[in-house]
Order: sequence, then C-alpha cells, then structure tokens
Amino acid sequence: MLAIVAATLALIALGDAWWRDRPLTRNPPASRIGAPVRRAFLLVRPFQDLSPAPGLSYVSDGFTEALRVQLGRMYPQALGVIGPTTARAYRGTAAPIGQIGRDLGVDWVLEGSVRVNGPRALVTAALVQVRGTRTLWSDRFERDRTDLAAMQRDVAQEVSRVVAARLVPRPNLALAHLATGSGPAYDACLRGEVARSGGTPDDLARAAEAFDEATRDDPDYAQAWVGLAETHLARRARLLDAPASALDRAGQAARRAVALDPSLSGAHAALGEVLALTDPHDPKAASELRRAINLDPSNVQARARDARLLMALGRTGEALEQLGRAMAFDPRAAGLPAAQGWAWYGSGDDERAAAAFEAALTLDPAYAFAYYGRGRIAERHARFDAAIADFTRASTIAPDDAVYLGALGDACAKTGRIEAARAALRALQALAMTRYVAPADIRDLANGIGRAEALATAQRARPMVH
Repeated sequence: MLAIVAATLALIALGDAWWRDRPLTRNPPASRIGAPVRRAFLLVRPFQDLSPAPGLSYVSDGFTEALRVQLGRMYPQALGVIGPTTARAYRGTAAPIGQIGRDLGVDWVLEGSVRVNGPRALVTAALVQVRGTRTLWSDRFERDRTDLAAMQRDVAQEVSRVVAARLVPRPNLALAHLATGSGPAYDACLRGEVARSGGTPDDLARAAEAFDEATRDDPDYAQAWVGLAETHLARRARLLDAPASALDRAGQAARRAVALDPSLSGAHAALGEVLALTDPHDPKAASELRRAINLDPSNVQARARDARLLMALGRTGEALEQLGRAMAFDPRAAGLPAAQGWAWYGSGDDERAAAAFEAALTLDPAYAFAYYGRGRIAERHARFDAAIADFTRASTIAPDDAVYLGALGDACAKTGRIEAARAALRALQALAMTRYVAPADIRDLANGIGRAEALATAQRARPMVH
C-alpha cells in the first residue's frame, strides 16, 4: 500500500521536470506520441532581486516564473521555454551566455532584474541571442508597484515581437494579455507561487493563504485559481490533508480556472490531474492533460501527469516516451529520472530502475524519493540492510513524510529489528497528530511489529538442538 501511495506521490510532485519536443543528441527516445517537432528554445534566467529592503525576493522570483509561463503560451508549436528547475541553476551565477547555450542548446536567454523600493517598481530586461552573444532587445519599465502585472505583460509582448520575427516559419504575432488588473492580487499570487515551490508543510500553508487572498481580491484571476488548485494537490500528495477533501477543493479551483480562461494550460493540467486521481479510466482525464500539452508544450507538469496516467493504465512504454520528450525542457530536475525509475520498477526492470534512481541522486544527492525507490529495489531482492539504509536516508531528509517512515518501520520489523520498528511507529503516530496519516498504514506497521515479536518469542522458546 505504501509503495502505491509513494508512486502516486512521485508523479504528482514532479511538476517541473522533463524533456523537449525536438530530436536530442543524447539517447533520443523512439516516439509513438507523434513525430518530434523541431523548435527554438528560450531560457528565462531568474531575474535578480535588487530591492533595498529584505523580504522582497519573492517578487523577482514570482515575476520570473509568471513570465516563463506566459512566454510558453505564446508560440506553443514553435517556441519552447526551459523549465524552472534548470533555470534556477543559473540564479546568481556568472555563467556567460555562450556557456548557457552550450549547456542547454537554447537559442535565446531573457535576463533582467526587479527592484521594489517603497511604492515604486523598476524592471529591466534584455533578450540575448546565444549565437554571437548579441542583445536583440532591452528596456526598462518603472511604474507603481501595483502595475507589476502590466510590466510582466509588456516584457512578454516585446520578447514575443522580437522572437516571432526570428522563428521559421514566422507565426502570427501573439498578444500578451493582462492576467489581472489588481496589483494586490498579483502580489499575492507571486507570494503563493514562490511559497508553493518550497514544498514544505509551512510553505504550502502560506501558499494556500496567499492564493485565497488573490482570489478574494480578484475572483476572475484564473492563474490564482490554478495556484490554489495546485496547492491543494500538493497538500494531498504530502498527506497534509485528507486525500478526498483535498482533491475536492483542488477540483473546485481547477474548474473555476478553466471556466475563466480555457486557453490556460495550467488550468487544464490541474483539472486533468484531479480527474486522473479520481478515476484514471475516465477519458476526460487524458483529454484535459493532452489539451494542456497542446496549449503549452513547455508545460512539464502536464507532461509529468500524462506519464503518470499512462503508467496507471499499464502503458509503461508510452509513459517513458512522454518522459523522454519532456525531460529536455528541464534536464536538471531530479524528479524526472526518479519518475523513470518508478516506471521501470513497475515493469519489473530493476536494473534500469536502479540506474534511473542513481541518475536522480547525481542531480540532487538530497532527493529523498530516489533513496526510497532504491530502497524498494533492494527490499524486493531481500537486501534488507541496503533497503533500511536507504529508507533511513529518505526519512532523515524528509522526517515529516509518512511514506518513508512506514517503509523504514516495515523493513525493520521484517528483519527482527523490533526496537527500530517501534521507533518508526512512534514517529508515525506522532506525525498523525499534526497531519493526515492513513489509519491503515499505522495499523499495518503495528501488525507487522506484532508478528515480528511473536516470531522472536517463538524462536527464543524453541529448544536447543545439539
């Protein structure tokens, strides 16, 4: 049971990690999901925070992400935008444009800064062509802080204009729209997005509060409803709320977002995930996820969820193809090879699964879920010492995760390490006082400890044989 919960968690939480829809020089996947499309690529480098007051970095971080999402929507069949995990690797670095081009194979880099000083905000932005390191456009926008949403739109519009002239075939100029006319709602949404990306229980609580604030201030702000839906899905994945109630709240928010803006890829990705978690055989789930991908092929979260759904339907080969296509969008996200690992694990190919989990740990040595996956493989082959070591690592990195605690306790009980199993059970029971833990998980671990104790007692009572 814990393994099933965890496999679902991995693919729900993968929002950011995946590959591009163009032929790759490294391990190109054979495709059954349409022919690869050759497209140009853009990296939105994290905008610098130049605000003199502390506590305002969320503005530049949120502005960067909002801009990335908006640009991903503008020419979906011709322009790909690199995902946020890979983009964040260049935050605060002095990596030259040429190196970024060699690292990622991108055509353009958009970079800039945000400075909030009292009621005023200054945004600078520059679009640089990688070949020749030539600045194609640059500008600065200084307005009231409440006009940040309009500044985001204006930057996206100018970048769109310059990029469109260089795409082949040249598309019609896409018009960037104003997401909200409310400065306070936009600011709250930025706070929510940055908090949600943190992923901890406290972060997700702050994210929910911020998105609630944004939707109260502007009930027609579709992106804020998407953020609220995603926050409830994340809380469900982390077992912070009862799964059924969290899914219900996520569904309400996702449906509101789709109704407000049917062209918003993220809205369809959220709704598709709600439907898939409710009933993976519901054809509407696949339809919503494919709609999200068609609206924005750079939406790595939609691709992750489509892969998860394909796995749930037993279509592992197609799931791996989708992962292969998505990974080039965010090649530095550890969640992607971990997802591949779970796909191979589910199909019984433990050798490939282990290699995928190792790849995830190479990208992020503190990625708990990869340790958990590696531990599951070891457990399946009765290498319990290795399994317990990996479950312990996962639990140390994420001590508030019931899945890892349950796996550790279960493995300890199976090998007669009763005191360690009891410690895991106590930790699980303590966790249940502050967040949702499935009662069956606690019961199953307690029963496993009981069986281990009974076996140990029987072995001690067994007469010595000489």
